[in-house]
Amino acid sequence: MNACKSKIKYLDASQLLKNQNNLVIAPLAPSVFNSSLTNIKEKKSLAILLPYDPSSKIKNGLIKGLEEYRMLLNVLQAAILEYNAGNLEKFDPLVGENACQIRAVKMAILSAKNLIDFSQIESQVKEKSKIIELLLSQKNINLLMQTKMTLKEILERESLIIQLTSDELFVLKSFILTESKISQSSDKIFYIQKKLFCKTAHLYLNEDSYFKLSKIEKIHPKILKRYGDVSSKFTEKIVRRTRKLLSKESIDFLKEIIINNNDKSLKNMLLQRFTTRHLNYYCLPMFWSYKTIFLILQKEKIPIIIHAKFIDKKNNDFKVIDEEYLIYENHNDLNIYTYSAKSNNLSNLNSSAIVIQGIVYQNYDKNFKNNWKKLMIKSSIKNMILAGAADHRQYPNPEYDYLINELKNEEYEYYKTLANEKGFSLINPSTFFIQHVYASSSLVLK
Repeated sequence: MNACKSKIKYLDASQLLKNQNNLVIAPLAPSVFNSSLTNIKEKKSLAILLPYDPSSKIKNGLIKGLEEYRMLLNVLQAAILEYNAGNLEKFDPLVGENACQIRAVKMAILSAKNLIDFSQIESQVKEKSKIIELLLSQKNINLLMQTKMTLKEILERESLIIQLTSDELFVLKSFILTESKISQSSDKIFYIQKKLFCKTAHLYLNEDSYFKLSKIEKIHPKILKRYGDVSSKFTEKIVRRTRKLLSKESIDFLKEIIINNNDKSLKNMLLQRFTTRHLNYYCLPMFWSYKTIFLILQKEKIPIIIHAKFIDKKNNDFKVIDEEYLIYENHNDLNIYTYSAKSNNLSNLNSSAIVIQGIVYQNYDKNFKNNWKKLMIKSSIKNMILAGAADHRQYPNPEYDYLINELKNEEYEYYKTLANEKGFSLINPSTFFIQHVYASSSLVLK
């Protein structure tokens, strides 16, 4: 216990029963659970991710509470290992409000600019995990339950609280929601998208098809149980809470970009009526979210990698038959992304990037890939992506489409038409149809 710097002065059972009103307990530290941030740089406690008030855990509830907090420490430790290794794909969360592009950009910037240093926190996690292990020993936990101390009091008195910046918490929450998701393959997702949203009769294959209609991505909170001795109910609650927190942070990140760039047209989209809720998660329209992230991508000069997966239209199996990577970088003062000759060697990339993964659905012959590459190189990457964003459902819930239709926004309508004409739409995915956006590190690409 001394090696872990525990502050509890434990009494044996007879002493406790003899003088319960005068226990030898160190003074409680000021509460951090109900503190409110005054600015974005102020830190918050790891315990804010607990889906309950820690002061409600007392007596027998202490065991569960300490185990659940230890699970958070274990997840944090795993997240730190993956982040330090440059495995940014491990921070590709499923939230449920089609805003993967927002979180991908933020994650790429955090990594590229080295804005997070987990070195001190990593040592804290190990130390505090050892203390919890000792607290959960039969003798110590029995004594703690008799004191009627709450989980909140124990965390404070034993200095088990870890303070994290908003960026560090963002990384942790992203990891939690990545660990708890199960994704389908790109070709299966494309088939599902076609079947759900297109009216092309010949694509409606029978139920014996290799692909069966199912959710594109699924959340399985129980996967988190591998990080600790916790209940399925707890993992469900922490995932639900984390999804809501992360959706709000994504919106706030967009707002921060818009305010810093003083873009009036984008500021209009921040009006209350354009922020909707889907499954209790915050949402902004897709097209304007892409316009916003381009501002910060250009400013920070984050590379964009196009990852194209080719599906031969002549076949009905919807299986990927080839792939290609193209790198676009911002080398000039005009903030215009241009194709980089490094595309044939990703290992030459020296920065974290965002990867835009999509499908090319066309008759695939001997010369198609080379011709496609030439077309992509001479195309504007920004126009290509904004066209895809305009074609995408603007909100997860189509009931809110009227908000966009009422705008009669000429730019939005232009890109929507461009998507269908040039092959960037789900109806016409012949050039490049965007499926997903995530961050990747040069450490992994090498």
